Amino acid sequence: SNHRAGDRVRITLAMLNDLTDQVDATITIKVASDAVLRAEFLPTTKLMHYIISHLSTISGSQPAYFR
Repeated sequence: SNHRAGDRVRITLAMLNDLTDQVDATITIKVASDAVLRAEFLPTTKLMHYIISHLSTISGSQPAYFR
């Protein structure tokens, strides 16, 4: 990629089994080289709900949202 450490990039996360199940996110590039790209997600409530929902689906448990 043409990204460097410190760049902010908008991405879309989607479920492989249903590409319409998606959420937009922003990441900050932490490390960028020819072989590795590491980034940090900018947390949002919508992103956190999406991740918690996914984790509860794959673990077979009920999601607990910020109680």
